[in-house]
Amino acid sequence: MRREFIVHIGTSKTGSTSIQRVLSRQREALAAQGVHYPASPGAESHVLLVMAAAHARHLYGSDDRPIWQGIGPDARLARFREEFAAEMATLPRSIDRVIISAEQFSLLLRDPRSVQSVRDLLAPYAHHIRVVVYLRRQDRHFVSLYNELLRAGNAPAPSLLEMQVRAQYNYNYAALLNRWVRVFGRRWVEPRLFEAPAGQRFDVVEDFLGACGLTLDLEAEGAARAANPAISHEGQQILVALAACIRARAAGHHWNVQSPVWRVLTASVANALTGPGWRPTQAEAQAFLARYDTPNESVRRRWFPERASLFRLDFSDLPETRMVLDDRALLQAALAVILDMGAAVAQRQDAVAADMARLAELVGDYEGQRVALARRLLLDPGNAEARLQLAELHLEEGEVDAARYCVEAVLRAAPAHEEARALQARLGALAEGDA
Repeated sequence: MRREFIVHIGTSKTGSTSIQRVLSRQREALAAQGVHYPASPGAESHVLLVMAAAHARHLYGSDDRPIWQGIGPDARLARFREEFAAEMATLPRSIDRVIISAEQFSLLLRDPRSVQSVRDLLAPYAHHIRVVVYLRRQDRHFVSLYNELLRAGNAPAPSLLEMQVRAQYNYNYAALLNRWVRVFGRRWVEPRLFEAPAGQRFDVVEDFLGACGLTLDLEAEGAARAANPAISHEGQQILVALAACIRARAAGHHWNVQSPVWRVLTASVANALTGPGWRPTQAEAQAFLARYDTPNESVRRRWFPERASLFRLDFSDLPETRMVLDDRALLQAALAVILDMGAAVAQRQDAVAADMARLAELVGDYEGQRVALARRLLLDPGNAEARLQLAELHLEEGEVDAARYCVEAVLRAAPAHEEARALQARLGALAEGDA
C-alpha cells in the first residue's frame, strides 16, 4: 500500500526538536488519525534517513558517534534500510500518511543528487511526497544559532562579521527551495514562515500540526516540548571565556571543548543562566539581512506574493548600540553557575548514597544502610525521606529513642508531614503498650 509522505526538513532553529518530541511521544494518538511517525530512522529525529541519502562520507562524522551504535556507518545504514523496509511493510491499512522529520535534510543535503536519494528511498512506499520547510529571518536565526555554536564548543565572541561568510550559503533560502523543487516539483514543496504575525502568538508545533491536518493534546506535553533554552548574555560570555581557557590548557589534559567536561560546563551554564542572549544592533541586523535581499525576494515572489516582504522588517526589539556587560554582572553570573554546579554535585552524591542504602537493605546489611542514610543527612540535614527511612531502620532494630528523635526532627521542620505523623503515632502506641 502506497501512502502520502510528509517530509519536514527543518530548517534548524525553527522548533524542529519540539515538533519531533511531540510526534514521537504521541505515536498512538497519531495512529488513531491514520498517521505513522517511524521509529527505525530515529526515535525522535529521523537523521538516519538523512545519512542514508547523503553521498559525502564526511557528513557522517566520526565512526564512533552514538548514532552508529558501535558498528560503524556502513553496517548501521545497511541495517537501517532493512528495518525501515520492514516497518513500512508491516503498517496497518488504517495508516494512510507517514511523517518524516529531520532538520539535517536542509542542513546537510546540499546537492540535487542527495535530495534525489531521499525521493528514491521513500518512493517505493509513497504515492506522493510533500516537503514542508520552515524559514526564519536570517538575522534572527543567527542569534539563535549562536547558542548552539557555544554548546558545541565553537565559542568565538558573538560577531556577525566572523560568521557571515560561513552562514551565507545556508541562508540562501531560494537555493535551498530550488534543490527540493528540482526533485519533487513546485506543487509538493511548501515553505512556511517561522514568525508571529503582528500582534499575535506563534507556536510552530501547532502550526505544523495544522499544516498536516492533525489534532494532538499539546497541554499534556508541558515542559517536554521545550528544547535548547536560550542562554543569557552573561552565560554566553562565560562560555566564551571557558572555551578559551580550555584551549589554552589543552596540552596535557584529556578534555577539550568536545569532551564530557565541556558538556557538563555548558549544561550548568544553560541551567543557571537562561534568558535573553546576545543580540546584534539594529544596524548590524539590517546589514546582515540585506545580504539576502535577492534570494528572499525570489522566495517571496514565488511563494508569498501577497506579502510586501518575505519577513517582517521590524528591528525595534534590537538594541541601538552594542551590548556590553560590566565585570560585576559577569561575576554574579559566574557565582550563579558555581552554586548551580555545587547543587548538582550534592544531588548526585545524594543519589549515590540512596542507591547504596537500597542495596544494603536488599542484602540485609543494617550497618551499611545506616551509614548510607547518615551520608544523605550529612549532605542535607533537612532530607525528610532519608531521616524517616533511618527512623524505620532504628525501629526495626529496637532503637525506639533513636527512631523518635528522627521523627521529631522531621516534624519540627514540617509539623503536617503525614508520614512522620503516622510514624509518631506508631511510636506512641508502642510506648503505651510498654507501659
